[in-house]
Amino acid sequence: MKQCEGQISLMDLLAPVIRTAEIPCLLHEGQTVYKVVRGDVETHTVQKRTWTCGGNNRGYDLDGDVTWNSQIGKIIFTSREPAERVAQEYLAEYEHILAENIRATGVIAYRYEYRGREIVQSYSILEDGTFYFKYGSMYEHIGKEVEIKKFEEERQHCIERNDTYAVLENYKPQYKNMYKCGHSSWVYAEARYEYIND
Repeated sequence: MKQCEGQISLMDLLAPVIRTAEIPCLLHEGQTVYKVVRGDVETHTVQKRTWTCGGNNRGYDLDGDVTWNSQIGKIIFTSREPAERVAQEYLAEYEHILAENIRATGVIAYRYEYRGREIVQSYSILEDGTFYFKYGSMYEHIGKEVEIKKFEEERQHCIERNDTYAVLENYKPQYKNMYKCGHSSWVYAEARYEYIND
């Protein structure tokens, strides 16, 4: 087909639409961002991969997470101060226990190696009679005494099948902030647990 002088192509017509439809890239590789998860503020680094999604949004890989343009200024921030403000607003509204306020009267803990990594499992007996659990692939949580049986079953399984098992004397757990949840035997769970009562 011969081109006629002054003739426009379909691409000429679509070019303005294509240019205006480009979703802006608001975050850049290597940039530090602060993500609010309930009352916690996590620090992440933006990775190389980005994509458009939903027709009018852009997604970004973070180290260990993802985010979108639609979350910037709501739960994703490029400086820590506004993230801390949003987290404080959450803490003012929802039932929680800050890590620094968790007091244990005793700790049961052991360690073992799995695929070259040291795994520590523990539960702490808290002053109010509940228990802070960190074991298995579960989120850290505060639960009831009935769960100790499950913890001990896992420990027995570890003793029988892992020659790197060792009891940890004087272990001092690093507690996480806890948020009221609706799990049947859990009372509170860490921020990333999905079924928080909010």
